[in-house]
Amino acid sequence: MTRTGTPIPRLAGVTSLLQICFVVDDLHTAMADFGTCFGAGPWFLGPEPTDDPNGTVHRGVPTPLGARIALGYTGALMLELVEPLPGSTTVFSDRLAESGPGLHHFGFGTTNLDATLRELADRGRTPVFTSRTPRGARIVMVEDTTGHGGLEEYIELTPEGEAFYATMRAAAESRDGREPIRAEATPPHPSSPDP
Repeated sequence: MTRTGTPIPRLAGVTSLLQICFVVDDLHTAMADFGTCFGAGPWFLGPEPTDDPNGTVHRGVPTPLGARIALGYTGALMLELVEPLPGSTTVFSDRLAESGPGLHHFGFGTTNLDATLRELADRGRTPVFTSRTPRGARIVMVEDTTGHGGLEEYIELTPEGEAFYATMRAAAESRDGREPIRAEATPPHPSSPDP
């Protein structure tokens, strides 16, 4: 295979490939398919999307997330499945409209997102999407420069996020098929007022 583009750059703070994300047109069908094909699961469903941008920015415009999300592990690799909501205009709906269901992004963990962002900016790479996870970690996506076809996502590694990933990995290691889909237990979003 002949590679095009440049390899994914080594950046300050980036520790590992954490996840691979696929955009799908039906989340529940995709969870079943990826569970069967890759042994992934159980799946942890993210919170239901709202109309509030809540810190999410798509190509410079505050925008609601506009997607349903499920996370699950197969071995040591996290898979993310994202179903854009009908009528949404997001980084996820863009990809689904352009190329249909399939690879969306490669997610890399970073222990220093600010340093990672400075290096990306020094290389002329600007975010196309920024948001926060339900646990408050910042995430940033930039366009692909590798020729592999997926965006690059940089995920801030936090103690809360690491604990959640460990919970998901443990559930995957001990899964018995009885709870293939689970609600994600999430704290209030850091920018949300306390209830």
